[in-house]
Amino acid sequence: MPQLDASLYIPQLFWLGVAFCFLYSGMRFLIEPRMESLFKKRHRKLQEKLKEIERFKIKTEELRLQGSLLIEKKQKEMEEVLSKASHESTQKLRKFEEHFHHESLKKMGDFEISLQKEAKELALQLKKEESLLAKLIMNKLMATLPSPTSSEKPARKVKAR
Repeated sequence: MPQLDASLYIPQLFWLGVAFCFLYSGMRFLIEPRMESLFKKRHRKLQEKLKEIERFKIKTEELRLQGSLLIEKKQKEMEEVLSKASHESTQKLRKFEEHFHHESLKKMGDFEISLQKEAKELALQLKKEESLLAKLIMNKLMATLPSPTSSEKPARKVKAR
């Protein structure tokens, strides 16, 4: 077997050393610098992206804070508007109630005055018609009373009515 021949060990070790030196120098001076520049570029890009992510986080927090402040501000404004509207509507309702109460009292007073006038007019009419009414009542009573010359039958007819 040629692998076990001791005379071939030295040339194989020589070519192993030459191949190793050639591959090592190629790796060390050609491939490693290129890979190192790629790793540095990748590292810089990652750092930039991380910084950008931090900026976005800060901006989102600021926007979130501004949003919550804006919401609180708008809620306060809305509460003020609602309070003002409620106060105004309460005042308008009170004014309407006062006006309605005043108008109803005025109309009731006018109605009472007209009733008093009507009562006076009726009393005057009654006084004017009183004598005529009294005469009619007397005539009616006289007609229903039995006369001394008449028989009892007409009196019963009157009672039956």
